[in-house]
Amino acid sequence: MGRNGNGLFLRDGFWAFRYRDDAGRWRERSTGKKKQSAAWQEKTKFLDALQQGTLPGDIAKWTLKQAAEHWYAVRSVTKPGKTAETEKRFLKQVMAVLGEKQTLQSLKPHDLERYQVLRLKGDGKRKAVSARTVNYELFCLRQLLKRAGLWPRFREQYHPLRVSKGGAGTVLDEASAKRLFALALTKPAWEVAFCAALVGYCTGMRKGEILNLVLGDIHLEEAAPHIQIRPEATKSRRSRDVPLDSRACWAIKRLLARAASLNCCKPEHFLLPLNRSKHTRRDDPHRGSKGYDPTAHQSSWASAWGSLRKKAGIPKFRFHDLRHSFITVAAEADVPIFVIQSIVGHLSPEMTMRYTHIQSQAQQKAVKAIGDANKHLFQNLMLDDKEGTKTIQ
Repeated sequence: MGRNGNGLFLRDGFWAFRYRDDAGRWRERSTGKKKQSAAWQEKTKFLDALQQGTLPGDIAKWTLKQAAEHWYAVRSVTKPGKTAETEKRFLKQVMAVLGEKQTLQSLKPHDLERYQVLRLKGDGKRKAVSARTVNYELFCLRQLLKRAGLWPRFREQYHPLRVSKGGAGTVLDEASAKRLFALALTKPAWEVAFCAALVGYCTGMRKGEILNLVLGDIHLEEAAPHIQIRPEATKSRRSRDVPLDSRACWAIKRLLARAASLNCCKPEHFLLPLNRSKHTRRDDPHRGSKGYDPTAHQSSWASAWGSLRKKAGIPKFRFHDLRHSFITVAAEADVPIFVIQSIVGHLSPEMTMRYTHIQSQAQQKAVKAIGDANKHLFQNLMLDDKEGTKTIQ
């Protein structure tokens, strides 16, 4: 086996070379070239791709189903449960359209384009979905392709669908807020939804952050009452302290009394324990158990919240809009953006600004305040207008 100075050797009439794989094993690869210069270029290209980690690996031979199951297993222990479950649902749609038995390495760029068209327009089996949903689904597929070292072949041709940013949500006006919270007190079945809504409205906390509260996160007896948000319990994956006003403290105390009546007494017990009697997930090993489980939290208050907002005349008002309302009220009260950002856990001031709904009356108030501050600059200044010369006061 003769070699030249570039590490190439002839094998069955074609130039070949040896290299170490990721496991440190020596392997042989043919360039498929008979010209030495072309073979050298092929070898260089291959080794560069190997070093950058962009070569297809063994994962490329997996089916979509195998890759998705592996991805979910990893994400379920590295991300909050809701994130992993959402990605699992997205990948289920991907497999339904592309086929769960199709291997990753068999996918082509046009498959992703075809997927975009089918999901946007819908077909006989599936309804049309938004561009944002399609992008989320293909984001999950993209992660599978990246892990397999296949994404470079898609990068140039794939373009996410355009998504209109639009508004951040709806703001609860004062009249609707009074009506909502007054009605919430009229039915015991609405207690959890009412208290959670009051906490969300007064703190800007996300629904998932409230659901994930354990007793050890709550600090009401300190000089500055607050809730400590753990990294694993929030979307941003960063801990923060959320200050509580008197109304939020009242709602938390009410939920604490409820939790105590349900045998939630340890710091690691959830504020909103799961009712096993109503929990019917098939993969739950405790399925069929009765009573409340302090070591797991309830999944939602959707039914009570839906009834409450319908009764209050705001059926399209989402629970997350309470967070938007908090940010807006804080901004209108002249709370600095960076302070709002620290309370609600945004990673950038730009995100906080996107969620502020500054009302026209607040804008008029700001213009008047600026005008008053500059009033001395225009004293005794004569201006001409259609009604004649006037002095600005």
